[in-house]
Amino acid sequence: MTLTETVFWTKAASKFVGVFVVLIIVGYYAYLYVISITRTPDQVFRADFRCGELPKVEIEAQESTEFGNASIQVVALGPSLPNDRVPLITYVYKIDVKGETFETRDLAYSLARDFNIRTDVQHAAGSTIYQWKDPAKRSTLTVNTDTLHFSYIREDAVLPAVPNLQLPATVFRAPEYAGNYLRALGLYTNDFAKGKSFAYPVTMVNGQPVLAKSLDVAQLIRVDFQKVNYSLVYDRAVLSPTFDAARGIDFVGFIDLMKKKGEDNPAYIKFESRRVSRTPETANVQIYIRSQGGHPSDGIQQLHYNNWKVEEVPCGTYPIIRPADAISKISQGEGTIVYAIEKGGDPLQPRTSAPLKEINLYNLELAYYEPNRIQPYLQPIYVASGEVVFENGARGDIALYVPAIDYDARPTTR
Repeated sequence: MTLTETVFWTKAASKFVGVFVVLIIVGYYAYLYVISITRTPDQVFRADFRCGELPKVEIEAQESTEFGNASIQVVALGPSLPNDRVPLITYVYKIDVKGETFETRDLAYSLARDFNIRTDVQHAAGSTIYQWKDPAKRSTLTVNTDTLHFSYIREDAVLPAVPNLQLPATVFRAPEYAGNYLRALGLYTNDFAKGKSFAYPVTMVNGQPVLAKSLDVAQLIRVDFQKVNYSLVYDRAVLSPTFDAARGIDFVGFIDLMKKKGEDNPAYIKFESRRVSRTPETANVQIYIRSQGGHPSDGIQQLHYNNWKVEEVPCGTYPIIRPADAISKISQGEGTIVYAIEKGGDPLQPRTSAPLKEINLYNLELAYYEPNRIQPYLQPIYVASGEVVFENGARGDIALYVPAIDYDARPTTR
């Protein structure tokens, strides 16, 4: 082969290789594009069902309140999840009720010391109820070492007079002071800081809180603290078309990875949901403050701490029904009415005897349901809220809960 022929074929081969490389690159990116437009969230975000079969969450309805013949209007009820890339799975947490241990007994005695109670404990053999009475403060501390629920209650005889000049100047400052009392007792956690709080000026009538019209006629301020939990955490990389989703993803493990790398790490997408109780604006942690400073035993009239101890890491992930399906269930009357009250009614004692005529819902939110009774798991629900019109023409507020877990779904073989 002559030198001229060698040069010719060398140039031809290099052009062929160049075209081949270009085709490979174009083909690779075309492949990624096809994957990105054909892959659905369900192919990536698959539930692991690690907690086992879940009992269906039992939601407590508001007494004597039913849909009846009321028409239900879904008015601009947007999805609670921000966009279509959000996975349709969520964490389920196991509630830790291990029974009485040396640690829980020690915590009970420590709590009595933190409240400055110096009297002896009252405790029957075999019981998990420990009680202390403080004659000086006319107060009682009752601790259940099985669940670590407790209550601190001062007698009505030592309720402040009205007006109570020791209360904060505004209701909005009350959560700050209530939080300080929890800190002094070693009970304030980051979950409270992230969660919502609700404050109400109240007077006590026969041991029950009644909403006061203003601070001028209030004896106390009630503060409800709600905790939050992660409903899902994942790395942005799982959405990349180059990520091999077929091998399965440990979504539970992302919580530990995120905490090691820092919760503010931009690589992680985080969703948090608050823990609601009997109504969307109440909680199982309630503090009735009588003053804005000093020792907790002086500044607190009552403290009810019935917040379930939820394990820090979820036990597994489960599929949830789509927001549109939740809306459909509500429209068909399948939601549970947990709050219906006429304007001007008492939100702490919600009740109505008037039949419902029309329900207009404006907001949908994914939350965790935390009832008063013992349950094995903390499970997600949808919270729908809006306005209600009663048969008598009165208007008011309404909230409904719908289970969010898709209980008909079953694990798939990967």
